[in-house]
Formats: sequence, structure tokens, C-alpha cells
Amino acid sequence: MSTRPALSSLSPLDKGREGMKCVQPRAKTWGDKLRQLEVYINVIAFTIMVGAIFLSVVNRVAFKISMAWPEEVARYAMIWMTFLSMSIGFRKGSHVGVEAVVLHLPGPLKKAALCLASLLTVLFCAGGAYFALQIVLTQMATNQLTPALGIPMAVPYLAIPVGLAISVLEEGLHLYEKLAAQ
Repeated sequence: MSTRPALSSLSPLDKGREGMKCVQPRAKTWGDKLRQLEVYINVIAFTIMVGAIFLSVVNRVAFKISMAWPEEVARYAMIWMTFLSMSIGFRKGSHVGVEAVVLHLPGPLKKAALCLASLLTVLFCAGGAYFALQIVLTQMATNQLTPALGIPMAVPYLAIPVGLAISVLEEGLHLYEKLAAQ
């Protein structure tokens, strides 16, 4: 008995993904490892963020001690979570999109529109990753440090090009699957 959902119960975007489960097993293998790493890093970042805020609140309320570093740790953990989660959203197809027109297009035009949307997304994320990397390199050159932790500002800024680069890989794989779908 198959555990896969019937293709008729899936959205048009998911039909292409579900029908292409066997495309490039090697790409799926490294992709699955990357996805698992993303989830682990997000869980660790979330745990750090919650722990830092909890510590800050307890110290402020119980001991009347205010510390700056827990807030900064929580902020940077949240930034990393946000940009790493972007690719998870691409993988699950959960980003907001306007599909009112696409859903009413005939088959080949629908596929072309979905492929064009994926291509534009890949190009946007790639351009964003490139320019974000320039900012990171500038931060590294200026040796600017965070106020409370004293770590290089390049560390929090690095979340942007890393998240966008992973999104390029994720959406690029979806684009490949859409193009390979018959």
C-alpha cells in the first residue's frame, strides 16, 4: 500500500514535486543532508534564543540585574533562524504567492509560468546572496564588532548570504524538477 498522496489531491505545484521523487537520487541525498542540517541549526538557534531571553528575564525580575548580551544573542539567533528557514519555506512551498492567474492557465502555460516564477526566484536570491556577501566582506574588512558580545559583525550578517544561497539551491532543485516533469 502506497503512503504517497494521490496526485489528484495535490496542488499543481506539488504534483510536479510528487511526480519527480526519483529524479537525481544523488541530488536528493545531499539535499536531504542539507535540509537536515538546516533543521538542526534552527532547533539549536531557537533553543539558544529562548534560553537567552529566559535568562535575561529571570535576571531582571529575580535579581534586578540587567545584562545586554542575552538580548544580542537572542537577536542574532533569530536572524540566523529567519534566513535558514527561508529555504525550508521554498522546499515546502509555503511562501506566499499569487496563483489566481496561474491556476486558470492551460497545462503547458501553467508549467511555463511556474518555471518562470522559480527562475526569477533563483535569480533574485542569487543576486541578493551576491550583494549580501559584499556587505559581509565589507564588515570583515572594517573589523566592526557587536556591542555586547564583541564578536565580528560579519557573523550575524553572514546569515543573509548563507540563507539566500541555500534558497538558490532549494528553488533551483524545484526548477529542475518542474522542467523534468512531463
